[in-house]
Amino acid sequence: MIAGAALAAQATEIIIVKDESSVAGCEYLGEVKGSSAWGGLVTNMAYNRARDGLKKRALALGATHVVLLDSSSGPMGSNTLGNAYKCPTRLPRAD
Repeated sequence: MIAGAALAAQATEIIIVKDESSVAGCEYLGEVKGSSAWGGLVTNMAYNRARDGLKKRALALGATHVVLLDSSSGPMGSNTLGNAYKCPTRLPRAD
């Protein structure tokens, strides 16, 4: 459980940006996805869980940033899709 909490804390350091120009000069690591089966009245919670999953997968690749490509939420849950990057310096937060 402690390892899971540490991973969650580290994942909060992943910076989500909205366009590829924000990560110019960074190393592309791969595509990452996040999802949550929650939906309906808790759509906002579902989106947050999907975004957190996206960040955890990016962290596992060694990323510092994710360019959010797509996100969707509805009665059946939420999904996020992005490209993970490792940047040599911290760029401004956009999320």
